[in-house]
Amino acid sequence: MLWVEKMGYIIDQRDIQKLGGKASKYPSSYIVYSILNKHGLYDNVLDVTYGRGRFYYYKKPKFLVAADPKVWEWIVKPDIFIPRPVWALKPILQNIKLTFDVIVCDPPQWKKNTSYSRRDEYSYAIGSATLIINETIKLANQLGIEHMLLHYDKLLDNAIVVEDILFRYVARYLNNPELRATHFTLYRISR
Repeated sequence: MLWVEKMGYIIDQRDIQKLGGKASKYPSSYIVYSILNKHGLYDNVLDVTYGRGRFYYYKKPKFLVAADPKVWEWIVKPDIFIPRPVWALKPILQNIKLTFDVIVCDPPQWKKNTSYSRRDEYSYAIGSATLIINETIKLANQLGIEHMLLHYDKLLDNAIVVEDILFRYVARYLNNPELRATHFTLYRISR
């Protein structure tokens, strides 16, 4: 792990794979667990862009509520699954009266010359990454959730960063010659 001033930690995927076991299969799950556990936010997790649930492979939270417009082939089965986009969750979550330590958002990211194969139509249907992030922050404020973990390619402006890890995707099976990286950032959501 390399500390870089103003950027937080840079972690290379190969370093996590050296740990072996569950960490090596889904390195992002090791990062998510490490950040949230370090800050005491791993008991009750709400993930509004659940997808396949790979973030929870290393260790499942005590209670995991997932939401997504589509049911994918899950790697980790959530305790509760709500088949809705983030902007349709408030009435459902208020009715079941749950409290959460953190809200997790991993929006589809659109870039030129990038293909998400099976997620293309899905991503068009649920909106842009910016819309999803803004609606996640809005939901967090409505439900009184103080922290958001965001997996995104850049940091948010005017947001309070608690911890930021820049994750560099480098592995034998990936073609990433420019050493692309994405942020796993824990924010404190101000109300």
